[in-house]
Amino acid sequence: MNKNATGFFESITFADYNMGSHTLFMAFSIGHTPADTSLELIPRSSLHSPLVLVLMISCIVFVSLARLRQRELFAVLGQNTLLFRTLEEQQKDGKRVSFGSSWLLIVQFALITSGAIYWYYFNRAPIQNWLYTLIPLSAPTIYLIYQLFLARVTGWITGSQEFAQEINYYTLNTFQVLGILLLLEFFFSYFQPQWVGQSHYILLITYLSFLVVRFLRCFLLGLQFGIRWYYLILYFWTLEILPLLVISTMLYKDEVQIWLG
Repeated sequence: MNKNATGFFESITFADYNMGSHTLFMAFSIGHTPADTSLELIPRSSLHSPLVLVLMISCIVFVSLARLRQRELFAVLGQNTLLFRTLEEQQKDGKRVSFGSSWLLIVQFALITSGAIYWYYFNRAPIQNWLYTLIPLSAPTIYLIYQLFLARVTGWITGSQEFAQEINYYTLNTFQVLGILLLLEFFFSYFQPQWVGQSHYILLITYLSFLVVRFLRCFLLGLQFGIRWYYLILYFWTLEILPLLVISTMLYKDEVQIWLG
């Protein structure tokens, strides 16, 4: 080697030796001493979280327990959510979601949505203050409780308690089915690291689609109960949709500004 080239070295990198769940990167530097040779193990995906994994396993257990408690559970949920059978019709047939199965699926919905939000938005760095993080983590569950409470209070004030009962029953069933579907989507996304950048959009679209279906179904239920269409629009827009838009705008202010140009 030319003496004038002393200090100058060339790097030859050999990469991508797949070993289990890790990728071995080996770098050899010509002109370096052995102490300078680097050997580094880099995980294929550092996004996996033991907490999220425990939540997913817990969700699977809750769904299984709900299914064991009521063998026709999925059929009953499908009849109400997809075929739009009312609470009264299911009660006449003697088939409705039992109290125990309903609570198990609601808890499962709360866990899977919180776990997904944590994994997508809070898993990159250690959380300094869990108290302030609990609100965004619980946002879907808080919104569900708000919908149930709002319908109950409105039904009590207006005297339309039967309509409020139908809305709440359909709302619960809708979110129970949504929780199961989100569990399946998130389970697949969690073990496919290459989907991380796109999978949260899939879950978000699924959630918003179920909200739209719920609004339409509850609107039709209101018409069946003889409620004026403009009252229904006023109710859903001012008390349910508008608060959701305001909160979403506050949370995603930068994204909204980019979208609006």
